Amino acid sequence: MTEDATDLRAHLESLLSLCEKAEKIRGLCDHDRFLNDDLAQLAIFALIGQFGEMSRRMLQRFPEFCARHPDLPFAKAKGMRNRVIHEYEGVDIATVWSTFETAIPMFGSALRPIIEDMDRNHGPSIP
Repeated sequence: MTEDATDLRAHLESLLSLCEKAEKIRGLCDHDRFLNDDLAQLAIFALIGQFGEMSRRMLQRFPEFCARHPDLPFAKAKGMRNRVIHEYEGVDIATVWSTFETAIPMFGSALRPIIEDMDRNHGPSIP
């Protein structure tokens, strides 16, 4: 695998890792807890911020890949990160929950086959 392909793979694995963390948090936190628990909100806001930052890096470093995969909404994730980070108190909490509950799992579902295809074509994941 070329250095660029290895770097792309590392970025994709980081995004998938965040999707998996979101899945773990979802197992511990339902909508009611999210609405009433400041720590749960902070965890989910931080996760969305990290996810959006990694998406920003993808757009910057791998624009061709991002363009070839419109099912991975990198620009939307970046935009949500900007709202969560820069407009924290003005962010619509329902939008944050929807992003966490729906958008991130959908992203993970679209990302897994891409990584599996990389495995078939270039070997297993990076050590």
